[in-house]
Amino acid sequence: RYFASKVDFASTLLFVRSSIVVLAPKSQHVHDPASLVSLEVRVYTGKDSIFTLFEDDGIDPSPSRPSTKIVFSWSEKNSQLRIGKLQGKKYPGMPSSRVVRVVLVRHGRGIGVDETNQPDATVTYYGQELNIDLSTILPELMTKENFNNLYLPAGSFMKVATS
Repeated sequence: RYFASKVDFASTLLFVRSSIVVLAPKSQHVHDPASLVSLEVRVYTGKDSIFTLFEDDGIDPSPSRPSTKIVFSWSEKNSQLRIGKLQGKKYPGMPSSRVVRVVLVRHGRGIGVDETNQPDATVTYYGQELNIDLSTILPELMTKENFNNLYLPAGSFMKVATS
């Protein structure tokens, strides 16, 4: 059986391992200019990972609306984040560049829903492929403390299985 229960957003925990999570700044609506100019890319290391970001104008419901996709991929072997070339047709109001803040998630860093104060790398993405070498940062992650309790707060509702 499953049931839905309202829970406190700040105290709900979600275990995340070997993944890429892309976050945009908090905004009031889809056309808030502040939400379009930057992204925070959080990398949960451990294995190779891929994340595809799909975007459109957020308004046009037509299946033929302009839309784009960007593929983010993490290579564990090379400690490298690849941001792929922008694909698709740009939508009206789409920025020509974005600041991308990269965070390798570890104890006390990249945790929660707020923007990370000090990213591990910051690049400007213009729609062309980028490869970001994070191998100099990875040795810092190789401590037992950094691999314990990597949790990200989940949404405000939690699905709980009961027997």
